[in-house]
Amino acid sequence: MNLKSKKKKIIIIIIILLFSLIVLGLKFRNDHSTYYKYNDSKVIGYKSEEIVERYGEFNKIWNASISTDTYMSEWEGIYLAYTDKDVFGNIINVYYIVYFDKDDIAVHVSLKSLPYFE
Repeated sequence: MNLKSKKKKIIIIIIILLFSLIVLGLKFRNDHSTYYKYNDSKVIGYKSEEIVERYGEFNKIWNASISTDTYMSEWEGIYLAYTDKDVFGNIINVYYIVYFDKDDIAVHVSLKSLPYFE
């Protein structure tokens, strides 16, 4: 093999690796679009027991009926996503909220700032 063909092979391998990394990054971003710790495609459509088995117990459960144009929720399971401070130094808790229908199936997820709770 001459030097030119070795360089071509190396360049092709680097291009394939970069392309693979980009595709994997886009897939991760798509699956974790709400928050990086939780795979939305492994939450929406699953029962609460399966979600708790995968991610642990919810930090909080709210029994509140919600109806929107896109989903209807009977109750919510809430995970603490992260804690931050605002410009005034107040603690802000941001939660990953899973909305469940009457059959205990997750129908929607969101990321929201809510008042602090234990």
